[in-house]
Amino acid sequence: MFILEAAFYNVVILIVRQLELYPPMNAFDDIKNRAKAVTEHEVSKKIQDSANNVLQAGLGSLAKQQEETGKVFEALVKQGQDIEDRARSVVKQQIRTTEDRIEGVRKVAQERVDAVRGRATVSIDRVESAIQEGVSQAIENIGMITNEQIAKLNRRIDELEKALDKVENKFKK
Repeated sequence: MFILEAAFYNVVILIVRQLELYPPMNAFDDIKNRAKAVTEHEVSKKIQDSANNVLQAGLGSLAKQQEETGKVFEALVKQGQDIEDRARSVVKQQIRTTEDRIEGVRKVAQERVDAVRGRATVSIDRVESAIQEGVSQAIENIGMITNEQIAKLNRRIDELEKALDKVENKFKK
């Protein structure tokens, strides 16, 4: 029984030391006397206070953790925004570069089309001229009158009518 009491007192003394009710003691009798002097109410009160302190420390730790988590979250959001801004900038630059290249290719293509169109026009004009000459030759060979010859004849008729009018005017006077 004595061993059980001694073990119990040792546990109580350890609790009391942890609760800082009494400083460490050397002699077993002093431990026994001091352990008896500590009332159940005091031990209960100290245990409640310690439990309350542990709870408050846990809540403080939780609050600190939440605060740190909030800061980390805000930092991550800022980093994400920075990355997004840089990515947008890179994409805009690539779009501008691509648009510039497309415009350059479009200009070169337009120049080539214009050159081909110019050569085609010259070629078409040559073909038309050759066809007109050939048709004119053919018309002349078969004895048909050309538009040019008709225009020449019309001019000649106009000249003759004017000359006739002059002669008529002289006889009427």
